[in-house]
Amino acid sequence: MKVIVRLGNGKYYLSKVFGIFKNNFMGSKAKYYYIIFDENMKTLIPKFEYKQNTDYIIPEILIYDNDTSDMKINENHCGQVNFLSDDEMKNILDGKVNDTILEKCMKYVDNNKIDYIEIKNDKDIQNFMLVSGYLHDGYIKKIFKNKNQLFITFDGLWGCKIEMVFEGNIQYQNQREENDLWWCSSSMVFDANEIILTDDEEYQKGDDLQQVQTWFKAEKVKYKVIPN
Repeated sequence: MKVIVRLGNGKYYLSKVFGIFKNNFMGSKAKYYYIIFDENMKTLIPKFEYKQNTDYIIPEILIYDNDTSDMKINENHCGQVNFLSDDEMKNILDGKVNDTILEKCMKYVDNNKIDYIEIKNDKDIQNFMLVSGYLHDGYIKKIFKNKNQLFITFDGLWGCKIEMVFEGNIQYQNQREENDLWWCSSSMVFDANEIILTDDEEYQKGDDLQQVQTWFKAEKVKYKVIPN
């Protein structure tokens, strides 16, 4: 699993997730907290998924890769990476991050910035839906076509904007009116050699697109997360 850690004002860093734990703190907004690198990539820290001590729900963790195949995950969706023992993880949770633990984790340091992510399979769709929150509360801020590419910017999302690029055999219908811009949810499916994004969470492959208010279809789709 990999996450974007929001620092505010558009600043962020990327980190691998080394542990996921259920949050049992009373009064907390966050259901989970994560063991990740600190901003300087020097040690490991726990981080709530939402900012604490505020009246608002402000995401601080954006999951952009939900692959937990290298983790031991239980029925509560909690666990840790396979290469850290239970005792080592207990030490981390107690604030004792020794050199042995860091040596195991440092090879996963990611100093890269967010780039476009191409949607190639169902796993990619799931990751897109997770990081975008199914486009809930989002709206299309900007849309323009340049030759064989359609660019769409979704704003209003929790913790980020999403810039999408549709390419190849582009078709779309955007019937959201000025007083009904916000998406409640969305769906994305593969249909033959094309990818379809709609504002209808019930849409399935083969359904009549003309019955959907807003949809986009193309042979290739990629997106970039823009933390705010």
